[in-house]
Amino acid sequence: PGPGDCQVDALAVGGSTIVSAVALRANGDLWIATYGEGVYCWRKGRLYQFGRDDGLDSEDIYDLKLDPEGHIWAASDAGICLLRWREDTKDIRQINSSHGLPDDIVTKLLPHPDGGCWVGTYEGGVARCYWQDEQVVVETLPAWPGGLITSLAQVDQRSLWVGTRDQGVLVYDFQRASWRNQQHLSDPPQRILQLLFDQEGLIWVLSRDKGLCKVQPRLEVWNELSVTPQAVAVDSTDRLWVGTQEGLYCLLPDKARLEAKSLGQSLNIISLYVDVYQQLWIGTFGEGLFVFDPRHEQLQAISPSQGLSNGSILSINGRGKELWITTLGGVYRSSARPWSELSQLRFDKPVNSKQMETDFLYFTYLDEAGSAWFGTDGYGLRCLQKDGQLCSYKFAADSLPIRSVYSITKDGQNRIWISTDNQQFLVLERDTFRQANLPLTLNHGEIANLSTDKQGNVVVAHKRGVAVYDIHTEQLVDYHHLSDRHVFEPVLNAICRDSRGNLWLAGREQLVYYLPLREAYRQQPCIHLDGVSIYLRRIDFEHRHTFKASENNLIFHYDGVWLSDPEEVSYYYRLAGFDQDWIATKDNQVVYSNLPPGAYTFEVMATQSDDFSTALPKATYTFRIRYPYYLQPWFIIGAGLLLFFFFRQWQLRREYQLQREAVLHKDKVESQYETLKSQINPHFLFNSFNTLVALIEEQPRAAVTYVEKLADFYRSILQYRKQDTISLAEEMEVVQDYYFLLIQRYQDNLQLDIDELPTHCHIPPLSVQMLIENAVKHNVISRQRPLCIRIYAQDNYLFVENPIQAKLTRQKSTGLGLSNIQSRYALLCNLPVRITQHQDRFTVGLPLICE
Repeated sequence: PGPGDCQVDALAVGGSTIVSAVALRANGDLWIATYGEGVYCWRKGRLYQFGRDDGLDSEDIYDLKLDPEGHIWAASDAGICLLRWREDTKDIRQINSSHGLPDDIVTKLLPHPDGGCWVGTYEGGVARCYWQDEQVVVETLPAWPGGLITSLAQVDQRSLWVGTRDQGVLVYDFQRASWRNQQHLSDPPQRILQLLFDQEGLIWVLSRDKGLCKVQPRLEVWNELSVTPQAVAVDSTDRLWVGTQEGLYCLLPDKARLEAKSLGQSLNIISLYVDVYQQLWIGTFGEGLFVFDPRHEQLQAISPSQGLSNGSILSINGRGKELWITTLGGVYRSSARPWSELSQLRFDKPVNSKQMETDFLYFTYLDEAGSAWFGTDGYGLRCLQKDGQLCSYKFAADSLPIRSVYSITKDGQNRIWISTDNQQFLVLERDTFRQANLPLTLNHGEIANLSTDKQGNVVVAHKRGVAVYDIHTEQLVDYHHLSDRHVFEPVLNAICRDSRGNLWLAGREQLVYYLPLREAYRQQPCIHLDGVSIYLRRIDFEHRHTFKASENNLIFHYDGVWLSDPEEVSYYYRLAGFDQDWIATKDNQVVYSNLPPGAYTFEVMATQSDDFSTALPKATYTFRIRYPYYLQPWFIIGAGLLLFFFFRQWQLRREYQLQREAVLHKDKVESQYETLKSQINPHFLFNSFNTLVALIEEQPRAAVTYVEKLADFYRSILQYRKQDTISLAEEMEVVQDYYFLLIQRYQDNLQLDIDELPTHCHIPPLSVQMLIENAVKHNVISRQRPLCIRIYAQDNYLFVENPIQAKLTRQKSTGLGLSNIQSRYALLCNLPVRITQHQDRFTVGLPLICE
C-alpha cells in the first residue's frame, strides 16, 4: 500500500489471547507468537496453529525471531522451538537444557549477525544457538552475574548488552570474554524493559524506574574526578595510568575507580609512556625524568649525567625500543632498557638547537616510516627523516603561516595532520600542507588534540567533546554533551591508545574512553520532507505536483532526525529555479511567497556539524506552478486568432460599408441627375409653360398659384437630393405639389388616392414622385380612360398602385428609375422593393424605414 493507504485483515487467533511477538518471512509467511495458544502461521491464505498436538512442548511463547538464515525461533518456558515447513508439513524441533541451554525458561531472543540467535534465559544467563550441519550448536557465555533477562542488544561486533529485571544493564565484552556493568550512565536504570541498538550506533534503554535513556556506546565518560589528569598511558594489561599534579594514579581494567600510587615523593607529572618492557616512564615539570616498575611499584630517577640536561619533560614517545624525550631544552633520544640496566641509559640530541631554531617543543610524533615530527612553539613543524634529513614546514598552501604546532597524528591514508595556535587543522598532501576539510569551529585560544582510531580516522578532542573525521566518507561526527556541564577541556596531548585500538583522552577533572565501532553507521541526520502547505493548508504533496497560478504561496516542512544530538541539526535548502545558492538555517520549515509560474525543485539537506557538502542526502520535491490562463499558449494563440478575426471582420465590414456608401453616393447622384433630368425634361417644362399660358389668359389668379407650386416642386428637388432619406410627410408634400402640376393638365382624368399613412417612417427622397411620374409616362390618361393612382401603407411597406393602360406607342425608357430605387434600398435596409405586375394592375412596394 502507498502512503496514506492501509489494508487490515483480521486473523482469528483467539478473542483473549495475548500476542507476544510477530515475524514476517520473505516468502510472505506471517508468524504470530501467543501466550497460551502456541504459534500461528498465516500461509497461502490460511491460518495454521503450531501447538502441543504438533509436538510443541509449551504453548506459552515469550518471544519469536527470524534469524538471517530464515529460521523461526520461538522462546518458551520449555526451551527453544525451531519452527519451519517442510513443503506442506509442520516441522518442530525442541532445544532445552539437555542440549546445553543454561535454563529451560527462555525469555528473550536476538538474531545473531552470523546466523542463529542469542538466547536470554530466566536465571541461567545468555547463550548463542546456531545451525551447523543440520544440528543446533549451543554456546553459553561464561560467568553469568545473575538476573532475569528482559532484553538483548548486540553493539557492533564488540559487546552484547543484556537488560535484566532488577539488576540493570550488563555488558559482555567479546574481546575480554567478561561481564561488567554499563558505565555510560551516572545514575543507571535497574528495571529494564527493552534495549534497542539503532542505525546511528546508539543504545536506547527503556526501564520502569528511569523511563527512556539514551546511551552513546562509543564513549565512556568519567566526570568530576578528584584530580585533573595531565598525562595518560596504557600498559599491556589495559591498565590506564594517569599523571596529575598530585602524582600518579591507576584506573584498573574494571574501570571502577582511580587508585593513587605511592611514589615516595610528590611529583607534578605532565607526560607518561609505557615502553616495551612495560615500564612506565614519567615526565615531570622541572623535576626530571623517572621510570616506574608497576610490578614491584619501584621508582627510579634518570640522572642529568646520563645526558638529559633539562628537567621539564613535555612529552615522551617511542617506537620499539627507541625513546624520544621532548623537553623545554630540546629533543633527546635514547633506547629503552630493562629495569636492571637503566643506569646505562645515555641520551643524545638528534637535532641541535640551531637547526631547530628553538628548544621549546610541544610534542614529538613518530610515524611508521621512521620519521620524527616535532611541533615547535612559533617556528612551525619540523620533520627528521629516517636518513637524517631535517625538513621544515613554516607555510601551508596559499601562504598560510604555520607557527605553533600543538598536536600531530597520521591518518589511515598516511597523511600527517596537525593542529595549530590559530585554531586551524592542516593536512599534508603532496608535500604541502593545506587546510583540512574539518567543519569544526574552535574558539580563540582553544587547544585541540589529534589522534587516530583503529580504522585510521582522525579523532579530535576539543572543548565541546570528541569529533571523529571519517577519512573514507569525509564526514565529521561530533559527539557533544559528554557531561551535564556540556564542556570538555582537553589537556594538551593527554591522549593514548590501548591494546584494542581504543583511545583514552584526558580533560579537566574528566576522562573519556572512545571505543570506535567497526560497522558503518549513519553519520548524518536522516532528512525527510514532512509536508507542503499552500496558504497554511496542508496538501497531499506525494501525489500532487502541479498548482494553479494563484497557489503560489508554499511552506515546506522538513525534519532531520539525528537522535545523537538533535539540537545540533542544521539545514541547507534551495528552491532550484528560484534560489541562486544554498541557504543555511536552523528552522525546520521555509516559506516561499508569490512564486512566479514555472518548474521548481525544492531540495533540503541536514547536517549535524557545520559541514556543507552537496554529497549529503537530500529530500526533494518537484512541482510546477501553471501560468494564469491569460498567459497560457492556447489562450494567447486563441486570443490572437480571435483578435485577428474581429479585426478582419471589422476591416471587411469597413470595406463593405465604404463600398455601400460609395454605391449609395453614386446612386444618389444618378438619382438626382435622373430626377433633375426628368423634372427639367423639355416636354415637362413645355407642357408646364403651355398650361401656365392658358391659365394666365383665362385664370390669372390660378396662374400665380401654379407658378408657386412649380417653384415649390423644383425647390424640393434641390433641397432633398443630397439626403439619404426624408420623412413620409415630406415626401407626400412633394407628391402633392407634383400632383397639382399634373392635374392642371389632365384635370379629372388623373386621380391620386392617398390613404392614411404612418408619420414616423422614412423613405428615399422623391421615390414616390418618381413612381407617379412613371405611371403618368407609360399609361393612357383620357376622359374615356382616366388614371387612378393609389398610395397606401401595409405591412411596413408603402405601396404605389396604378392600373395598366398601356399607350399604343410606348415611350423610350432608360429603366434607371426603378433600378435606382432598388439600389438605394439595398444600401439602406434589408427589405427588398416589391414590384408586382398583374394583368391589369402594376404595384410597387417601398419598404418603410421606421425609427
